[in-house]
Amino acid sequence: MDYKEFWNYIVKQHEKNYNALESVVQAEWENFFSEIFGYKKLFGEIDTHRNIHIGSGQRTIPDIIIKEEHDLFDVELKQYNLPFIYDYENQLKSYMDLLHINVGLLICQKLYVYVYNRNKFKKLEIPFEENNMDGIKLLELLSKGNFSEEKIESFIDGKNSALKHIQEIKEQIDRELLFGLLKDYFYGGEYPCEEIEKALEDFDIIIRDKRLQSNPIAQKPAVKTPSQPTITVPAFDPNCFIEKEDTPDFIIIKTTPKRLMEVNNDL
Repeated sequence: MDYKEFWNYIVKQHEKNYNALESVVQAEWENFFSEIFGYKKLFGEIDTHRNIHIGSGQRTIPDIIIKEEHDLFDVELKQYNLPFIYDYENQLKSYMDLLHINVGLLICQKLYVYVYNRNKFKKLEIPFEENNMDGIKLLELLSKGNFSEEKIESFIDGKNSALKHIQEIKEQIDRELLFGLLKDYFYGGEYPCEEIEKALEDFDIIIRDKRLQSNPIAQKPAVKTPSQPTITVPAFDPNCFIEKEDTPDFIIIKTTPKRLMEVNNDL
């Protein structure tokens, strides 16, 4: 299997065990680091639940520490169905400080990779999605024999720079820009400027974010006008107003103006 197949397998397991207990996630990632990343628990390269004593009696227990001759990176695991919160991130950072490790992973609904020390903080979010190139690349960078803090930091910097540029481009795209591009396209050709302006007056441009269209949570549901129910109105009976012993003091009749006009015509 190559890194793409390995990543897609991890994504399927993430979906399969989405509601599983953290203990299941722990056992699963111990297997991943052994069978996919290439580290060996037998040789102490997958160090689980290491006790770190602070002061008198206080201790912390990181989930997984990957090591060779020295500690390489820390891994903190949560249930897959839990969304990111800053408490998880702060917990990871505290372990990295104690261990003097500069690379860390946080795994919950998504995967977060960090390069962190007292002088810098860099972070990249990677969704568990099939064929995600960022996830595939990260597997390669973290695998035994490939690990390099500098390469991981460069990877995070490159991705965050690209995401920033993409966002800047999106923010510049609006209807005025697109109309301007259409005018530039037609100007200088066979059509006079006033004809181009007149033609474009009959058009409008609506820009939609495709991510919102595919996300039912982000989409505002369309407002539907309820159809009018079909009501069967019985034929008018004049005798219904004749008093009887058990006749109530008053009767409320719910009808429509149209029906009242029909009744008046019948009378």
